[in-house]
Amino acid sequence: MDRSNDQVARVRAAKGAAQREMESFGDVSEYDITILQGQLKVEPVSASQSSLEFQVDDDTEQKDGV
Repeated sequence: MDRSNDQVARVRAAKGAAQREMESFGDVSEYDITILQGQLKVEPVSASQSSLEFQVDDDTEQKDGV
């Protein structure tokens, strides 16, 4: 129960700090408000990496018996 008073003080301090921060922006009427509406277009995701071409070593072919 000792900590409860400390927690209440922390919450009050945080609330006061948040209120001061919100008030620092000023009045809402001073800002231009833009509302964007629309639908998000979902495009199919395709691989952007090109295929890799490997070169076969002659030494590897001889070891594998190919």
